[in-house]
Amino acid sequence: MISNQVIQKSMTELKNITGVEFCVLDLTGQYLFGEPERYQIDMKVIMEFVNSEADSQAIGKIRFLKTGSEEEGLYIVVTEDNENAYILGKIAISQLKQLNEAYQDKMDKNSFY
Repeated sequence: MISNQVIQKSMTELKNITGVEFCVLDLTGQYLFGEPERYQIDMKVIMEFVNSEADSQAIGKIRFLKTGSEEEGLYIVVTEDNENAYILGKIAISQLKQLNEAYQDKMDKNSFY
């Protein structure tokens, strides 16, 4: 799993470039990046989304996107439900996937020796 420091650095850069607010959560609903008070989300709603088959879901004015699996490391991106925020969410998901793959490759190479 990617370290919180790497996630925060990468997502901060993305936020600074786009100017769009968003949050990143882990499988347990713990905030890894962003301002939790901005999105008052019930933990039950988060867990229902985690356990659903959907990769993206809008609930009210909030959009949830997720990537990965429990084995790879699951991340949830939370944005406002509008076109710009949705595109940013897709970019954030792509970035998290790439970081996760790079971390897995590094771990595989380290375990080879």
